Amino acid sequence: MIFASVVTGGVEATLTTIISLIVGISRPLLIFPIIFIMSFVPVIGAAPVAIGIGLYQFFQGNHGAGILFLITALLIAIMDNFLRPQLLRGASNLHPLLGFVSALAGIQFFGMPGLFFGPVICGMMLETIKITHDNKAV
Repeated sequence: MIFASVVTGGVEATLTTIISLIVGISRPLLIFPIIFIMSFVPVIGAAPVAIGIGLYQFFQGNHGAGILFLITALLIAIMDNFLRPQLLRGASNLHPLLGFVSALAGIQFFGMPGLFFGPVICGMMLETIKITHDNKAV
């Protein structure tokens, strides 16, 4: 879960920073940490930040930059919904939905560190149940 979140957040932040450099936004390197941190927020993610930048650019008269950022927000949302589950599936045997639910439960019980601890605890519980079940069959 941690690996998938870091990689996905890094890709999203890099994409948004590159678009910021292309468009000519002042302080594009400030956008990288904001997008990276927001990518860890469950359900909300980093797309609203890109939408906000896009709307700001659009209303300031930079219509091309605004549309480009809105497209970037769409790409960020797609990455969150497709890249993260693929990385989760490759890194562990935890189903993406179970990983998501366990991350939310971890946040409920442990706060922000629970985002990382929830899926780890869930995976350990599943392995314990599997080992116990296999030993009873013998």
